[in-house]
Amino acid sequence: MFDVNKANSYIDSNKKRVKKIYRQHIHLQPPIGWMNDPNGFIFFNNEFHVFYQYYPYDSKWGPMHWGHAVSVDGMFWKNLPVALAPDSEYDNLGCFSGSSIIKENKMYLFYTGGMEEDGVKKQQQCLSTSIDFIHYDKYIENPIVSADVDNGISETDFRDPKVIYRHGLYYMFVVTKENNRGKLVLYTSDDLKVWEFKSVVLTLDSTYGEMIECPDIIEFESSDVLILSTINMAKKDYKFSNKCSSLYFVGKMDWNKGQFSYHYFDEIDAGLDFYAPQVTTNDKGEVLMIAWMQMWDRSIPTHELNHGWAGCMTVLRKLSIEGNKLLQLPYIFEKNNVFSVENIEEYSFVVDRKSYILHIDYEQLADFEVKLYNGNEQIVFTKNQSNYNIDRSALKVKIDGLEEHFTNSRKWKDDNSIKCSNVDIIFDNSSLEVFIGKGEKTMSMRFFSESPLDKLCIKSSTSDKKIKKIRCNNL
Repeated sequence: MFDVNKANSYIDSNKKRVKKIYRQHIHLQPPIGWMNDPNGFIFFNNEFHVFYQYYPYDSKWGPMHWGHAVSVDGMFWKNLPVALAPDSEYDNLGCFSGSSIIKENKMYLFYTGGMEEDGVKKQQQCLSTSIDFIHYDKYIENPIVSADVDNGISETDFRDPKVIYRHGLYYMFVVTKENNRGKLVLYTSDDLKVWEFKSVVLTLDSTYGEMIECPDIIEFESSDVLILSTINMAKKDYKFSNKCSSLYFVGKMDWNKGQFSYHYFDEIDAGLDFYAPQVTTNDKGEVLMIAWMQMWDRSIPTHELNHGWAGCMTVLRKLSIEGNKLLQLPYIFEKNNVFSVENIEEYSFVVDRKSYILHIDYEQLADFEVKLYNGNEQIVFTKNQSNYNIDRSALKVKIDGLEEHFTNSRKWKDDNSIKCSNVDIIFDNSSLEVFIGKGEKTMSMRFFSESPLDKLCIKSSTSDKKIKKIRCNNL
């Protein structure tokens, strides 16, 4: 049997065993063990709280706990004690993903309890609360929401509660499926403990994959944005090529009917490693997002090389909407300037295993590549006309995936939505995140090299079009 005290004792006794070579500097990562989806992302009392799917005892997926970390700036994180462990009959298979909300200075965690009873597996929604935001007590009457098969809800796939407060009521979005079609359902409550089924919010056909996960919703002035992650969505041209994709849907939420209608959707991130995003709002009203920067059914070098840990999160991203485009910009605080050069065709410099950001401004129609390399290995970002590409295939530490046409590179093609001639790239010790234009598209990728990638070269590939300016700042 698992419990939080056992988990915290194990972490304290073993975290120094973790090998540091690929550890990140400004990305949330587990102190030891396995990390996946962010949970309960919230801003309160001048701090960001992120909980996450966590298995401290191995660097591969296991019975899920909830890890917990806080940050005042969204870049540098302090790990707190484990918040939840699968220590009860109703969550004996794991404390799966969910959300958090604050009511009267008390934090409520909503999570999916996975359980097995008499050989039958099922999922149900559970509650745990805290007054000090460190120690959490599970609700004595858990589970608080069980699957209602009369409303077409699957007992075995019924998870990821997202709870929000709107119009004097609490709303809980939960994903399920029926006939291998993803379905989003809605419950309401006035006390966060007793919940009633309200509606089927949305049903997606099989072109969106076999299951949806991790719902979230944003209310912008012009429209509402629903966020969902999908499993085994069919690849279409250059889109949805990972086993799991994260999507945003632009439309309108009818809170009276409990239904969401949409007129546009797209993939949130066009990289190799991005899943299960969650959003929150800070004290300035800014909408911020975080996601797991890894991918399911991929080999993970830090596990295979016995480094003792696996997984990290993206940097926080500030969200806005322009027309139908969800814009993402890095929510970071830049330090000293490393260099700044103008009007160049090629520029090279030596780097170290720290975190930094490149700001690249270029002439319209200019093409270029950014290469991080050593004598034998490299990762590359390229812009070639309207095509943008990230590529880690030349690394000696290989990553394999179960996708039918798996590759260690991804391309995204601009559909004339990019109006600005600039790219920002965040490098950390084992990741890069590309922000194109005003944030019309991002591309995220983990990388693991056998030797440090200690040189970086930016080179124009159009002789008559130069790179106007490059700035590099430490983070």
